[in-house]
Amino acid sequence: MNELREKFQQKMMKAKIDQRVIDLFLTYYDKLTAGDYGIILEKDITSVSYGSLPRLADLTPRSATPELLKKTVVIKLNGGLGTSMGLTGPKSFLPVKGDKRFIDIVIDQIEYLQKSTNEAIPLLLMNSAVTDDSTSELMKSNQHIAVEGLPFSFVHNSHPKVVAKDFSPATHPDYRSAEWNPAGHGDIYTALLTTGILDTLLEKGYEYAFISNIDNLGATLDTTLLTYFAERNTPFLMEVVQRREMDKKGGHIARDKKGNLILRERAQASENEIELFESTENYAYFNSNSIWINLKQLKKIADEKGQIELPLIANRKHLTPTDKMSPEVFQIETAMGSAISLFAGAEAIEIEQNRFRPVKKNNDLLLLWSDRYELNEKGELQEVIDATPSINVQLDDRFFATYPDLEERVGTSVPSLKDCSTLIVQGDIAFGDRVEVTGDVVIRNTRSSQFFIENMRLKNQTLSQ
Repeated sequence: MNELREKFQQKMMKAKIDQRVIDLFLTYYDKLTAGDYGIILEKDITSVSYGSLPRLADLTPRSATPELLKKTVVIKLNGGLGTSMGLTGPKSFLPVKGDKRFIDIVIDQIEYLQKSTNEAIPLLLMNSAVTDDSTSELMKSNQHIAVEGLPFSFVHNSHPKVVAKDFSPATHPDYRSAEWNPAGHGDIYTALLTTGILDTLLEKGYEYAFISNIDNLGATLDTTLLTYFAERNTPFLMEVVQRREMDKKGGHIARDKKGNLILRERAQASENEIELFESTENYAYFNSNSIWINLKQLKKIADEKGQIELPLIANRKHLTPTDKMSPEVFQIETAMGSAISLFAGAEAIEIEQNRFRPVKKNNDLLLLWSDRYELNEKGELQEVIDATPSINVQLDDRFFATYPDLEERVGTSVPSLKDCSTLIVQGDIAFGDRVEVTGDVVIRNTRSSQFFIENMRLKNQTLSQ
């Protein structure tokens, strides 16, 4: 095993990876080879019941002081290609409202914050190797929001894949990049450290960071939360939402035997305990992947421990994801939110659904395209006042799984959804102009030819062909 360990060391050194990253990977590798796959068993945790956490909705709205804003930085996770939506470029380059893309809206939000507060609040993007070039090129034309002495972006690290059969380094002579996997968004802490950005931020007086996914446009810098976080002197604060049936496969929070909050991802659940993991009654809160972190406390942990070690996630995959005949590998990853177990006194707070609007599938994107949402002067995406209280959109994955699928069948002819409660699309459906959906509607096509609809108001009905 020492020989294999040395092979990983040499492979990462050849790739010119920082020794601190190599050392951390080998720490995880040692756990993996010792049989520790990062599994968190039911017997070792207790559930967090609904209503047991503080709520943002119960806090008195607050404006942050100039002194507090001067100490705050916004970081967005921008490493995703959106491959599950059929994309080959950065997911943040997808159009959301008119010609505004995710990244454009985030830039608008920062520009508004800077102008309205007269404070140089920085935006940092954590890119991946595959999103960095195009994103960096875009940011050249956005120097108006730049903060002197700080970059716009940094790149997270990658880990070599581990062959599951014998724990050797995975090899793919025809596709070298397949030998590596992203280290997971938990790498943000190590990346901030090894790039020197953490030290630079602290030297410039920044103390608080708000971090979230760039595709979650509800996750804006909320001054009430910032003030709450700072005044309580909390080292780490996670935003969580009430866990619904559709969230059951995502990470939830629980408490360890000492009563401390932890995050458990699906890959950390035992196979025979998946049903318990997915229980929305036992585990009532879902990690929104939006966090507030005290940078001084992060630096203290790094100095004391020498590295920022998070709970291991050993994701079992195929070397080539689309080829089930390729060797099984372990991808050594970590989750950003799992740092909640790293900080003594870490807390969680329940947020409303309007702060959690990620785009994971075209169902979500169609909603944002529609008249149900609008952008306000702050660059915030919000539901229109007269929209129905809730909505459920289900598009047939056979015909709407990828972005090109959605663009082909909807394009600029987005149906009106502000009065819709449920829209279920089954079969190959394409939308033309002036389609309004009201109440609960099912559109079904059982034929092989495409069903094209336009100039139609659908209300509480099933439309079939």
